[in-house]
Amino acid sequence: MNKKKSNSNNECPYKIVISDLDGTLFNNDHIVSNFTKNIINQLTQKGIIFSIATGRHYLDAKYTLEKLNVESILITSNGAMINDNDGTRLFLSEIPSDIVKSIASIKTLPKNMHFHMYTPDKWLVSEESSHLLNESHIGFHKSGFNYEVVPLKDFHLFSCVKLYFTTYPDQFPVKEVDNLYSYIEDTYGDKIEITFSNFCTFEIMNNGINKSFSVQKLLEYENLSPEDAMIFGDGMNDFEMLRDFPNSFLMANAQQRVLNALPNHPIIGTNDEDGVAKHILDNILNYKAKL
Repeated sequence: MNKKKSNSNNECPYKIVISDLDGTLFNNDHIVSNFTKNIINQLTQKGIIFSIATGRHYLDAKYTLEKLNVESILITSNGAMINDNDGTRLFLSEIPSDIVKSIASIKTLPKNMHFHMYTPDKWLVSEESSHLLNESHIGFHKSGFNYEVVPLKDFHLFSCVKLYFTTYPDQFPVKEVDNLYSYIEDTYGDKIEITFSNFCTFEIMNNGINKSFSVQKLLEYENLSPEDAMIFGDGMNDFEMLRDFPNSFLMANAQQRVLNALPNHPIIGTNDEDGVAKHILDNILNYKAKL
């Protein structure tokens, strides 16, 4: 595949904007507002690249990109997959099947904790859940990307790009979830990457895989430097990406874990106030007015 040319716009120091989705670009209804859509379209018309780095699956995230009418590379599954706009896979990292089998065999899962897995083209769950059947379940049904129920003992038979454990706010056993996270981290820590994506969900990728790793790959592909990028996030699965790039911004609604981990990081508006779009408007689209 031919390498894309980088933006030659000299009016602004930024040549690419990279955003998380949930809690960042998405508002609290798990959609991109019309105001934000308009700002992103103005951004791309200016020749600046817009890209997404999300924990969501590629087949779900590409729906958002299509609704934005933007052509871009997608970083998904917390960096385990990178796909070009036409779906061409640029990068894939899988968790070894023996680790998947071992984690899936843990006997002491907390009550109401659900086990999920992303393959390169599927979303697998170990059992049905009333929350998964709910049409409002964090927007997944809007994209048409739906789960398949597969016995937990068979998870290791599939290629795995991400495992995750989740529960729901009305069922959230804080101590039990934290204990399971600590057990997995202590047992498999040198073989996996593990992170909380929100207060009741933690996710597992192959060792060394996170959004920062794949953002660097994206910048290399576009022949850009870290200084060329403006980056937004709100959760611990954004931590490395926010920490490693100089022009990165936390949402005002960011999770407490990441606020504690990055106590001096610049903070913009909330996701429900179009914080990302307003920051782009003020610091890129209206950049000339500030000279």
